[in-house]
Amino acid sequence: MTAILTALALCGAAAAPAIADDASLKRATEQGQRGVKAPLRGFQKALDTLDADRPSSARNVQVATRKLRTAVARYAESVAAEDASSARFARARKALLKGLRTQLAGLTIYDRGIGQLLAGKAEQARRTLKAAGRKFDQSVKQLEGAEGTLIAKD
Repeated sequence: MTAILTALALCGAAAAPAIADDASLKRATEQGQRGVKAPLRGFQKALDTLDADRPSSARNVQVATRKLRTAVARYAESVAAEDASSARFARARKALLKGLRTQLAGLTIYDRGIGQLLAGKAEQARRTLKAAGRKFDQSVKQLEGAEGTLIAKD
């Protein structure tokens, strides 16, 4: 009998639903932004030093891209794990997740373009990197309003 009760207790504890709370969503957003800050700076620094004639600079960009992609994925996962209790925050959460997923897609395309550059396919890499830039522009538009809503001072 105690084994059944223990099993039921463990199942109940493991399947606890996320509590809809705007404050926890706001905290997840703030923590996600802090987690992305350093990899983003590294990515920007690597881009500033990118030289198509120096493979080592392209490898630095590739490493920085992968670090940023990991940080953005963690950010998206932490926001996805939270629920919103108000309609305003629910809309902002949805827009934020859409923007983060678009940004992840852009980083994946960017990584592919850097790989093409390293493989000596400069023209193909240029087109791929241009497509990645368009994805980034799209994600910025999606993220601007959502993050502003989620971290605005009450």
